[in-house]
Amino acid sequence: MAKNRSLPAVVSQAIGGGSLKVSNGTSSDAYVKLVEPRSSTLVGSLYVKANSASTLDQIPDGTYQVLFVLGEGWNPNAQSFKKNKRFAKFDKLLNFTTTQLSNEIRYRAFRITLNPVVSGNTTTSRVNEREFDRY
Repeated sequence: MAKNRSLPAVVSQAIGGGSLKVSNGTSSDAYVKLVEPRSSTLVGSLYVKANSASTLDQIPDGTYQVLFVLGEGWNPNAQSFKKNKRFAKFDKLLNFTTTQLSNEIRYRAFRITLNPVVSGNTTTSRVNEREFDRY
């Protein structure tokens, strides 16, 4: 799905126009990380309450992996849950791109759900807490 924005726009290497909408249809809160897997760089992160959605904006061009943890008792200072932590990653990488057209710049926008959906187009795998905390 592409998101259109009219010119003029400036795209820097540090801040991009991409976006990631995360829907959390589970009964647990979630903490989501968008990472560049080759360099182990954290690109962005967000907290998503149970049965709600949140969006990460200004994502620069690149290929990224989404990791997340579901849990209870969120501690914002430690950016960690206190109990019932379940860690996972999306198996499919997300490729954020910017396309310059004659009269607009087109940015890539993705939507993901943390809960399983019928006819979904991706899978997740479990990861351990150590791998999640690497980023």
